[in-house]
Amino acid sequence: MKSIFLRSIKWPAVALLAPMLGGCAALTESDAEYYRKQCISLGIAPDSPNFENCVLQQQRLEEERVQHYMDREALEKHDKRKK
Repeated sequence: MKSIFLRSIKWPAVALLAPMLGGCAALTESDAEYYRKQCISLGIAPDSPNFENCVLQQQRLEEERVQHYMDREALEKHDKRKK
């Protein structure tokens, strides 16, 4: 039996979001640049020891946001089916 999440997932959304989901997924250059800009806007200098950690943390935060969104969508769709 498939999980609620798999039954309710919107496959086009998965295709767009899949690169962000895996913790081991390689960053695209545009994603990496976005995360670097985020860290710079937080006041972390690119040559500082904490810069790479900041970039990785920005990636993790984005992955968590995407997962939260997908979980919420799955629950909403499941709740609609119950009614």
